[in-house]
Amino acid sequence: MAVLNFLLTIAAVIAVLYITGKVMKRHPYYGKANMPLGAPKTLLVLVASMFALTCVWQFALETLDEMRTPDFWIGMFGADPVLSDVFQTADEYDVDLGIPTGEYGKDALIMISKVMESFATAFWLSMAGLVVYAAYILGLFKRSRVTLYASLIALG
Repeated sequence: MAVLNFLLTIAAVIAVLYITGKVMKRHPYYGKANMPLGAPKTLLVLVASMFALTCVWQFALETLDEMRTPDFWIGMFGADPVLSDVFQTADEYDVDLGIPTGEYGKDALIMISKVMESFATAFWLSMAGLVVYAAYILGLFKRSRVTLYASLIALG
């Protein structure tokens, strides 16, 4: 799931920047004046980068969680012809191979909760960043300095 979130984040940022270019072409001053989009685009990309970073941490956490189960290791060593036969035969005859499963320690549970909290926070901040960026674009069309400054402060 984390890899999907990471790819969706990248796709969303690219889509937002592309759509911004298309929307800004409708502005009456497009091509006649310099449109101040550098700072909000940079801040939006930074917010999305932080969310992408939490997706990477979530992926690492999911991988570590999968490593606690025998299924991960059976799949990992299943490419070996000898071990593959052993695993297949054990599965056929319903034999327990005695591969232990790991338990979470206290530190691991704290790490899991912190990563999931930061993932949720980064997700909602990235959604808020998109809304504030849209407000910035709207402020450009309405020529409202208050909206532009408030949007930059909120993005920052």
